[in-house]
Amino acid sequence: MIVAIQKKNERFTASSSEGKTVSIDLTFTYQYDADQVTDVFTRFKGRSGEQIKDTFIKPNIVSWSKEVIAKYPVADMRGTKRADVNKELTKYLEKKFDSYGIRVSNVSLINIDVDAQTEKAINNKIKAQQKAEQQAIENKTNVDKAEADAKATEIKAKAKANKIKIEADAEAEANTKLNQSLSDNVIKKQYIEKWDGVLPKVSGDSSPIVDMRSNQ
Repeated sequence: MIVAIQKKNERFTASSSEGKTVSIDLTFTYQYDADQVTDVFTRFKGRSGEQIKDTFIKPNIVSWSKEVIAKYPVADMRGTKRADVNKELTKYLEKKFDSYGIRVSNVSLINIDVDAQTEKAINNKIKAQQKAEQQAIENKTNVDKAEADAKATEIKAKAKANKIKIEADAEAEANTKLNQSLSDNVIKKQYIEKWDGVLPKVSGDSSPIVDMRSNQ
């Protein structure tokens, strides 16, 4: 037999980890272990399934659920960690009821309410978190943009420096060639300017030197 407990008339109060009072609706399903049904009804002295539910299952569901709820702050139970709370709660209640031949499953906290002051504080906290997250996103965007701009500036600077170097190397090479050309031309020019038009009077090896003009 499987029984689903509806939220109607199942509301109870509990304390969160920060000591806040929360009003909670809880739903769950349960069934009796087929191999232990006789023992279950013997243990509960022949009470009906409905009586066992009302006098044992429901009161202990509430009592043991409070032990788990006390570990969590209100914001977690009402926020993204509610699934984690329900998962832990289901596992905890399964273990608690196992020795009684009762299988509890699919435990869920719903409609978690708090007093107006706590509600306001939670909303303010949520808004602050959202603002902080938005600011973090904007900061990251700004940092990414600054890094991209710096990288672009670095690339442009390197390209400009490389261009200047190439131009300087080309100019230096041109000057070197020009200087070399000018030097050769200067040497030739100086040689021509200093030559008196007279051919050399000496011819070499071991022959005696003869002045041909003296015999004329």
